[in-house]
Amino acid sequence: MGDFGLCAAKLPSATETLAKTQSALRIREFAALKDQLDGMQSAYLGMLADPDSLTITHYGNQWNVSVDTVVSYKFGYTLKKGKEQKDASYNRGITFRLIYDTTQNIGLSVDSPTTI
Repeated sequence: MGDFGLCAAKLPSATETLAKTQSALRIREFAALKDQLDGMQSAYLGMLADPDSLTITHYGNQWNVSVDTVVSYKFGYTLKKGKEQKDASYNRGITFRLIYDTTQNIGLSVDSPTTI
């Protein structure tokens, strides 16, 4: 079985912060269970953005936009020693920040990821 979770490598404008914080937790959990797994299912359920958290700032040549979100995932797995599927669904709070520098490219980063 392969790793699961967000594949930040498929997001060309993602920063290293996004790659490390979003995938690390799920990869560690998978590594601890992979030898015991019989099967697993995962689905992205959606994302809610808090419009009251939206901020736009401009300083020098840089524009910053940030918004707080909650991303929901349905996740279940079955262990080899039991056939009952375990529900490990979760929500993750993420602040997305888009940075535009008039002299550089657009970058995407993530601040304060938490599982709720």
